Amino acid sequence: MSVNVLLSASQDEKDAQTVLIPVASIDKIMTTLKKVLTSIDFDVDHWQVSNIDKAAWYQVRFSVLRNIFIMTLVISVVMFYFPSILQRSYMLLFFIIMMVITAILILKNTLTITDQKLGFNQELVYIQRSNGFSKEGYYIRRDKIQGVRESGFITVFRKKALHLDVIVRDGNGHHIIHLRYVPQSTVNHFKQWMNTGL
Repeated sequence: MSVNVLLSASQDEKDAQTVLIPVASIDKIMTTLKKVLTSIDFDVDHWQVSNIDKAAWYQVRFSVLRNIFIMTLVISVVMFYFPSILQRSYMLLFFIIMMVITAILILKNTLTITDQKLGFNQELVYIQRSNGFSKEGYYIRRDKIQGVRESGFITVFRKKALHLDVIVRDGNGHHIIHLRYVPQSTVNHFKQWMNTGL
C-alpha cells in the first residue's frame, strides 16, 4: 500500500499532500507511522459496527436498479431516434456489454460495503472504505473534521441506518469520505466522540 500524509496547515499548494511511504508492506505500516509521527496514537480501541445486516445486498440492489433505469432511458432514446440500430447483432452485443457491466457493479458495490470500517480512540478516527477496486484507510484527527452529513431515503431510515459523509479539511478545501448503510447507533457514537471525546 501507499501512505499519504495530508498537510492541512501548509502554505504552499505543492506541499498540500506529501507521499510519505510510496510502497510498504501492510504489516509494517503502523510501526513506520508511529516512528515518523511520534505524537499520534494510531491504536484504535473503540471499533464500531460499520454497516447493517444485508447492507451489501441493499447497496447492490440500489446500484443495479439505478443502472437499469439509466439503460432503459438510453434504449428508449435510441429506439426513438435511431431505429436502425435495433438489429439482432447489435442487440446481442448490447446484452453482453450489459451483463459485464452488471457483474462489475455487483463486485464493486459488494466490496464497498464489506471493506467499510469505522473506529476511534481519544484523538483520532479511522475510516476505511473501498473506492472502486482499491481500499482506502484514513486516520483523521478530531480537530481536522469540518463536519458530518447524514442522508438516506425513507427505506434506509426504516432499517435504522444512515448514509454518513465525513467532511475533512484538506489544504484550502475539503475532502468527503462516504460511508453507506451505517447503523444509527454508530452515527450517534461518532457524533458524540466528535463533540466530547470518549
